[in-house]
Order: sequence, then structure tokens, then C-alpha cells
Amino acid sequence: MNAQQIRGLSGAARRFGNGIVELTRRANLQLRGASEPTLPDLQAELLRLALASPTAAAERRPALSVCPFDGLDRRCPPLEPLAEALEALLAEPELTRNLSDKFALLLNGGSPLFDDLQFDVRIDATRGGWARLSVAGTALGACRSEDVAAAVRALLVWLGATVPAHARMSQLLDARGSTALAGALQLEPARAPLEAPWAAEHLGFHLVPDTGGGYFGFELPFGSLEASDWDAVAELAERYGNGAVRLLPARALLLLGVRERSAAALAQHARSRRFGVERSALRLVACSGAPACGSARGETRRLALELAALIPAAHLPHDEQLTLHVSGCEKGCAWSDRAAITVLHGEGGVRLGFDTSVAETARSAPLDPGAVRQRIAARFTRQRQQPLPALQHTGGLPA
Repeated sequence: MNAQQIRGLSGAARRFGNGIVELTRRANLQLRGASEPTLPDLQAELLRLALASPTAAAERRPALSVCPFDGLDRRCPPLEPLAEALEALLAEPELTRNLSDKFALLLNGGSPLFDDLQFDVRIDATRGGWARLSVAGTALGACRSEDVAAAVRALLVWLGATVPAHARMSQLLDARGSTALAGALQLEPARAPLEAPWAAEHLGFHLVPDTGGGYFGFELPFGSLEASDWDAVAELAERYGNGAVRLLPARALLLLGVRERSAAALAQHARSRRFGVERSALRLVACSGAPACGSARGETRRLALELAALIPAAHLPHDEQLTLHVSGCEKGCAWSDRAAITVLHGEGGVRLGFDTSVAETARSAPLDPGAVRQRIAARFTRQRQQPLPALQHTGGLPA
């Protein structure tokens, strides 16, 4: 996106929604508070800003996610030509009409940013000219990068001919089997790892070689910003960069074209808006919660901040990042994996789990809010005094 689009989006949020725009786990944007009366004008404004497709059919195209470090990190292979070829495939109605409404495809270049997310089809390209294809989390095999589009086309054709309409990819594997499907796509056995994965830190300033500049990344608190904060993002992108902004699945943004001499001032302005510019030992995750979401049974984000304050930084590990997840209901929209701390507004009360998912935490007994706070504080204080083994249960610490 560019700064002009971001300003337009914040204006649309004010006029046609409740002023809040959220960045999702898959780096999509959600404008909240839209209604039937405001929808036509909102759609017209999104089309004017080139943030929506002109037809409903185009809007229903399967989603393609591309590694945001393309062109920024030398360890990431050039992805744009392959991304364009895949976009063209996904735009062919005869190839995609039977796909699930939630079908998603990832084109990655080695970054672990997407590892917490599930994709129907995942392509991991390497600088050596090879790419690994995975379906529903199962690696099928590898092919040369120039053959990826043909393999994906063959997969889509096979889906349309043999799989029930709107079936998920896991059903495809159950029906066909990974070995047979790899043979049908003419894939070679994937010699894992084709190339060692690499980790690119997305927070703060990073120089892009041979460009005279770099990029600056910061996380958004809970991925949710009011319109005035989005205006601030646009201002920062223009003042310190070239106006271009990339959206990351880590609920973060990259500002492009930033000069190294501007990095300190940019960091100061970002902190003033409560944007995270440094990696924290405790990652806070929370859905919209009540009253923003009709499914939520309780408030989430203020509670996450209150619970985080119970854990002194000195009691957190220095070599890993722990996740504190507060969910308003059993769907767990904000985080699907296990978390070091999971707090759930479930039916009948609040539930607490350590090293559990939302589904596992939902099976525990409800607690009063005071007990939740006490057990969280006690767990980390006790771990600091005498390390405990990881707990794999849903009921929290014993009373």
C-alpha cells in the first residue's frame, strides 16, 4: 500500500465504520463497524482507492500471500515473476470455481513469518532455483522454480475434476494420498531441507544493500488501530520513507525507503504511538472481544495488558518469546496454536491454561478473575525461584 491509500482507508473508516481498522494474522485489513446503509459508499471508496476489485467474482479469488521480504533481503529469492504467474492462474474461473471459499496459497522465500499459519498450498522457493510444494501442511515434493506454475495449474485442474466442490485440501489428501498426488504433479522427492530457513528480524531499521536506504518495521498493538493512528502511519511513511508500506502476517508493517539517518527519529515517533519497534519477551495476542464482536463473552485487550503487568520482565526467559493469548470465545480467531498463557472467556466463566490452545483450555474448569491473576503471577514467580518443567494441562497451577 501507499500513504495515500492508507489516508483514504482511515477516512473511510471514519465515515462508513466505527473508525477502527485491524490488521489480521494473514496481513489482511478489516474495516470494522460497517453497516448495510454505509456499505455502497464504502465499496465505492475502496474501489477509488484501488483497495478492492471491480467485480464480486474478482473479490472471491483465492488468496495469495507472498513473502514481504521479496526485494528487501538477499536471502529471499526473487518472487515477483512467480507471484504474477500464480495470480494469473487464480484469476481463471474454470480453475478456481470448485475451491473452498477459504482457499489460501502461500509463496514464501524462506522466512519463518508464516510458520504459525495454515495454507491449503504452500510454495517454498529457494535461491538455488528449486521450490517445495506442500498441501494442507504435507510436503509433496519439489520442482524447478520455472515449473511451479505448471504444477499448481495441474493441481487446480485435478481438484476441479476429481474433488467435491468446495472441499478442503485435507480432504484431497485423504482421497488421493500424498504419494499419488506428487506423481500426478510430476514432483521430485523433496530433499529436506532444500535450503536452510533464515530468520529476518522485521522490527526496527534494516539496511537494504545497494539501495542507499532500508526498511523499518513495527508491530501494531493487537493489530488494531484507530483512524488517527493510520493517519500517523501514512505520515511516517512519507516523512521518513518513500511512502510505501508492506503488511506483515505478524500484525506488523514495514515502511520502505527509510534512510539510516532517519531511523532514530522514526523509532521515537513510532513509540509515541505505542507501536512496537523492539522484540518483547512476552507477545500479547487478543481478539476484538466484547463489545466489538458479537460472539465474544468478555473484554480481551485491556485484560491482556492487565495480565501482562503481573509478570515482571525479569521473570521472563531471555532466549525465547512467550505468547499470552486472551480469547473472547472458543473460536480462537486471534491465535490458533498453543500459547504459554491462554485465557478464555468461555461458557460459564473464564478459563486458564498454560502451554495450551484455546480448544484445550476450554475443557478446563472456570475460575473467578482473581484466581486467574493469582495463578499467572504465581507461575512465573515460582519459575524464577525454582525452574519447573513445562506443564501440559489446562487447569493452571494447583491451588
